[in-house]
Amino acid sequence: MLTKGWPTTSQVLGIGVGFGGVILLAVESIGNFSSSLGIGLVVCAGLAWSVANMIMMRLRSSNTLSLIVWMSLVPPIPLFIASYMFEPHDQIYNALTTFDLTGLAALIYLAFCSTLLAYAAWAHLLSTNPAAAVAPYTFLVPVFGIISGTVILDENITIMMVFASALILIGLIVSSLGLGITRVINQHIGTIGKH
Repeated sequence: MLTKGWPTTSQVLGIGVGFGGVILLAVESIGNFSSSLGIGLVVCAGLAWSVANMIMMRLRSSNTLSLIVWMSLVPPIPLFIASYMFEPHDQIYNALTTFDLTGLAALIYLAFCSTLLAYAAWAHLLSTNPAAAVAPYTFLVPVFGIISGTVILDENITIMMVFASALILIGLIVSSLGLGITRVINQHIGTIGKH
């Protein structure tokens, strides 16, 4: 709404259903957080992401990859300072001195795949489409997290996680199909109005 991208009724309904799924996932995994600080940090991360999205929409950069590269220069400094303040220094030293192929692969994936490519694609979507059409796809983040955790890390999946993921997907479908239905109705109304 701050970006002048007003959602349609179906988008609001879809976002509400999807958000219900996210709330169920949060309730299901609340025991995995060691403290309220962890929950607070997750909420702050979500808020920071939404602010970054609004900034990217305002910039409407034609070269989103260049924008992401420049934005990526800033985070390493505060992240290193936070790591130095909160983590044992011997663990930092070990991480830097025992860097192996697994660490290199993780670094390449995080730097290029999930940061540069994925975030540049996301920024491009935000700069070329209404926020209300793009934003619901963020609900897929926990769904992919559950799937990858199950497939790669052999984590257990509960019935509540399956149900919450289904709600998220239903919400996304309602939001996306609703947008298409709204367009079709508007086209027919426009065609009728011309006769």
